[in-house]
Amino acid sequence: MEIVIQILLGLSVIGFGVLMWKSAERWTWVPLVIAPIVFIEAVVFMGLVAMSSKSRVAWQKISVELEERLDKATVEEEELKYGVIGLEGDQRAVVPIELALQKLRVEAGRVWRGLSPQGAAQGQFTLNMPQNQAAAAAVDPAAEPADPAAAPADGAESSAIPVDTIVFAFSEVMDPNQNRVPQTFLGQYLVTQSSPQSLTLQPLRALSALSKRQQQGISQAQSWAIYEVMPLDGHEPFFVEASRKRDEAIFGDADEEFLNAALAGKIPAEVLQSYLKDGKQAQSDDPPEAKWRKIKLLKDHSVIVDGSGQRTATEGSYFDLLGQAVDSRLQLADGDEVQFKAGTELVFKYEEATELISTGVAELIDEIYVRPLNDYDEIERHVFERLDVLAEKVVVLNREIAIMKKVKEANDTMLVSGQEDKLKLEAELAQHRVEKAAIEAYAKELQQRKAAMRTHLAALYQDNVKIVRNLERVQMQLKQQIDQRTAAAGL
Repeated sequence: MEIVIQILLGLSVIGFGVLMWKSAERWTWVPLVIAPIVFIEAVVFMGLVAMSSKSRVAWQKISVELEERLDKATVEEEELKYGVIGLEGDQRAVVPIELALQKLRVEAGRVWRGLSPQGAAQGQFTLNMPQNQAAAAAVDPAAEPADPAAAPADGAESSAIPVDTIVFAFSEVMDPNQNRVPQTFLGQYLVTQSSPQSLTLQPLRALSALSKRQQQGISQAQSWAIYEVMPLDGHEPFFVEASRKRDEAIFGDADEEFLNAALAGKIPAEVLQSYLKDGKQAQSDDPPEAKWRKIKLLKDHSVIVDGSGQRTATEGSYFDLLGQAVDSRLQLADGDEVQFKAGTELVFKYEEATELISTGVAELIDEIYVRPLNDYDEIERHVFERLDVLAEKVVVLNREIAIMKKVKEANDTMLVSGQEDKLKLEAELAQHRVEKAAIEAYAKELQQRKAAMRTHLAALYQDNVKIVRNLERVQMQLKQQIDQRTAAAGL
């Protein structure tokens, strides 16, 4: 291309020279001078125009490339910020991650990590704040972004926990990624002293009232984590991060490796199974409170999600008895209802879904097993209440055991005394038996002698009868003789 331009430029110069040579006889010196100057300027101008055109084309090409890159970067920015529209499953986008992080912050409240125990004195524990305050700085999800130039009010430090705050303590361990994670619940404590460098905690319950695992955790803990509110139970922590949510697994894929490592052998097998099948199709033998129903709306439907009152996380629960949000951070900015269009698929509790199906608002798609969440704060309170009741029962039982021991000692004394009496009675019984045998022998002998005596007396009686009869006969004979003699003498 450059050779062609050079040839055309050469031909132009030759043609201009020929024209100037032919015109020299009729032109004056003025056009003869001006014409070459104009020709030279035209050639120079053409060169400048060519250079400008070349630059313009190059910049237009760069502009098109930059616009394409801008469009691509804008799309990538939207995808990174909001995720890909229409793509199923969790996406690693900024807004969803910020929302999930905000949700975790709302649930966890303020958290202080990496506190090192320095021992206990008079029933209180002293903990040192970590050297890197940024690692332990608490995050208040309800607070507005702080002004770096603003000084803390009344000399307060952002890293210090307010005095008289009731907190929940956990021992910490390092996970494979070198992150601090809570391991053992150490109990509920009251902050009695607080500074940016150290913290003093007083247990709300006597250390002797804590479980053996808690007492062991306190003695072995190298690092403590302090929570302003008791951590809440949830479904997401036990599932593979960013796993695809689908009809047969509404929460995604359960992290079996983590569950087996963290829970196997520590909880009953049926409880572990409830974590593994969470979000999957329900079975006929599943408890009613764990059965949810997946439905498809046949009509537009609205649900009231916000309660009438408002309170913060430290004032009570996040939800009221109807399950409506009362924490101001969870309530909607506009209105208290969420609208659902017809055709939307939702997962409801069994009773609510049954009511919607019976009224013709929705139709049943499937039944889902949803693990009932645990209220750890209530469980901890209930456990200690039971421990208190058991402690009272132990006192009563110990008193009853002491009484039973005294009764047993008295019974043992009576038994010993009874044994002695028994031995004496057995000796007397033996003597009684000897005497009884002798008496029986003597009685038998007397019976024999009595029988012999009776026989002898009977014989004597017979002899006496015979003698009496003989005497009577002799008496009659004598009387007759006397009578005869008397009669003979009277004559």
